[in-house]
Amino acid sequence: FKQKTAYEIYQCDWSSDVCSSDLLTYISPNGPQILDSSITDENGNFIFESLRIPGIGFYTLNLDQQQFCPLILDSGKNVTVKGDALNLGYTFVTEGSEDSKTYREISKVGMRFQTMSDSLGNEFKREMDRTRLKKDSFEILNKKYEKIYNEFSNSFSKELISIINKNPQSLACLAAVGQLDPDNYIKTYEFVDQNLSKRYPKFDGLKSFHSQVEVLKTLDRKSTRLN
Repeated sequence: FKQKTAYEIYQCDWSSDVCSSDLLTYISPNGPQILDSSITDENGNFIFESLRIPGIGFYTLNLDQQQFCPLILDSGKNVTVKGDALNLGYTFVTEGSEDSKTYREISKVGMRFQTMSDSLGNEFKREMDRTRLKKDSFEILNKKYEKIYNEFSNSFSKELISIINKNPQSLACLAAVGQLDPDNYIKTYEFVDQNLSKRYPKFDGLKSFHSQVEVLKTLDRKSTRLN
């Protein structure tokens, strides 16, 4: 879609011939709020007739419960989203919003990690089935796959931190840091909190995150004193 003014999203183009109902939802601190809906025609086009963007924040464009894409939008910007309506989450691309592009990059990393994690879990189960009669097989396999998982998880975390460091003032960093273990990456939590608080001092969506970081810092100081 294209957000032509602060209050209008206009002229959408999807590479699909499937008719559907499209919803733009604002993920507010108080819960999801549907802003507008539209019906996709046989050519994959739709228009949001009366849309008001509350301001910078997280949004989703939903074709149905399975097909949706996460976005970061702000009023007054022109944003274009294109994708295959039959596989929207994996195919959509955005133009006009660097935050949305970064958010998309983070989503792809998360999906890749989930796919790898599921594959590893299935492989563990299959090997357990083959060796279940052998003595100590569970302990041996558990150590083996735990090591593999931890190595992959560390690589995944480094990839997310790299995205954060390249885009320190992007609101998308909230989606990235939320996937990191706060016990191991408290400095990254503090880094994101400091940068986003400077750029968005009045953004309500940061309040709960800032409170979380303050609690983590307090716990970290107590742990340091004990050690």
